[in-house]
Amino acid sequence: MIKFTNESNQEIVLARFAVDIDGKDVSVRDVGKFSPGITVDHRFKDYAGNVQFVFSRQPQPKCAVTFVKYADGTIWGLPVEPAPEITPTPAPTATI
Repeated sequence: MIKFTNESNQEIVLARFAVDIDGKDVSVRDVGKFSPGITVDHRFKDYAGNVQFVFSRQPQPKCAVTFVKYADGTIWGLPVEPAPEITPTPAPTATI
């Protein structure tokens, strides 16, 4: 379960959270209409699609808001690290 309160003065339509579960980073996205001043308390499905709360272990995992999109289209978010550039390994050349 992730419980949060929209403390802005604008409606939120998308929120993304970084969750640390047993030392692994997981990104959780919540989409809806979250009005200012309203506390949202959502349960999320586990990886198998079961409607149980996957984050219910003790101690509670660490969670932080990383991205918000407001109803007017403006966004707030932490900078996204670019994906590392992959340099393909050249195929070996045949020698005769």
